[in-house]
Amino acid sequence: MLQADTPREEKLKASRGEIRLDPSDLVAVLLYLSRGQDGELRNFSLGSMKALGEDILTAVCSRPDTQPLILDTLARVHFENPRVAFQAAMHPNVNRSTLTFLAERGVEAAQLLLEAEEQEKLDAEAAKMQKKTADSSTRSVSSEKDGMESKSKYQQTQELGIPQRIKFALTGDKEWRSLLIRDNNKVVSRSVLKNPRITEQEVLVICKSSVKNDEILRLICTNKEWTKSHQIRKALIENHKTPLHYSLRFLTFFSDKELSFLARSKNVSSVIVTQARRMLVNRKSGK
Repeated sequence: MLQADTPREEKLKASRGEIRLDPSDLVAVLLYLSRGQDGELRNFSLGSMKALGEDILTAVCSRPDTQPLILDTLARVHFENPRVAFQAAMHPNVNRSTLTFLAERGVEAAQLLLEAEEQEKLDAEAAKMQKKTADSSTRSVSSEKDGMESKSKYQQTQELGIPQRIKFALTGDKEWRSLLIRDNNKVVSRSVLKNPRITEQEVLVICKSSVKNDEILRLICTNKEWTKSHQIRKALIENHKTPLHYSLRFLTFFSDKELSFLARSKNVSSVIVTQARRMLVNRKSGK
């Protein structure tokens, strides 16, 4: 790492990324030089920081000891990179000002966390008025994991605060996703769909279920990758909570045999039945 008395030539090399360093050390050095009084060093350092590859950026953002200032700098320089922005927003050391910056630029993970924070404040006020405590909601995700190892994930969801449940929805495994998709809080349940590890099969199961949050089906309908699946389109049409205009649109992908089945079905909306019949008539007449 550089010191105050490090020769300027060495600092110039570092600012241009010409010294081999661990990713975290490299970012720390560039940050240090970018905040100095030497204009040339500042410009080179900022340029090098902007040119950092995604592998380096995500490595730094995923380290548990990355400092808030580094997270803030990377978030502001690379907020247009979805992966970097997501990891910065989800880091336990991230500052609220960084989350606000990312949320204002459309990073949904940051928006969800801030929304959850506001909701938690309201819940805390309500609990205070009822003379109840909400201390479990102030613990960090890591301490929740450490302190509840012996409990089932279902039991844990009953004790976690909204921000913690959102973080598990966004980053947790399949079991967490299957639990939190049914969460009573709409922000938590819809966060599951933003989890990068959610699979098409899980989405199909959601489409076939009686989800509490109607917005979940709308979000699935607007996802072009998921609705490429004929099984998912079929499940959405058969789910009474799917917004009708999406169901009608998906009918155009159905074969005559499938439309004939829907035209006789008692398990779908009468509007779907009528439209299926109309489409069959039009196809037979060549319209």
